[in-house]
Amino acid sequence: MNEKILFDYTWIFRSFDLFRILLKNILTKLRLRDKQSCKYCGRDQHVVWKCKDEIWNKLPKKWHNKALCLECFGAIYPTQLSFNDIEILKYNDNRLC
Repeated sequence: MNEKILFDYTWIFRSFDLFRILLKNILTKLRLRDKQSCKYCGRDQHVVWKCKDEIWNKLPKKWHNKALCLECFGAIYPTQLSFNDIEILKYNDNRLC
C-alpha cells in the first residue's frame, strides 16, 4: 500500500524546447536572427545538405515545405536511407565566431 508514484518530469524539458522554438521564430521574423533552424526539433542547422525530390516526397505531407535538420530527416523518413540518397554540401560552424 505504500507504493511511491513515479512522476515523469520530461514534459518540463519539452516545454522548454517549445519555448526555444517560439523564441527563435520571433527573432527570425524580427530579422534579429538569420540562421535556419529545423522545424521539427528547433536546433540550428549546421550541415547544409540536399536530396532528390522523389526522396523528399516520401516524407509525410506535413514536412514537404519545411526545413529539417539531417538528424530529424533521418528519423522521420519512412524507410532506411543510403549514402547515395543524401548529398552533404558543407558544414557551417558559426558557434566559434
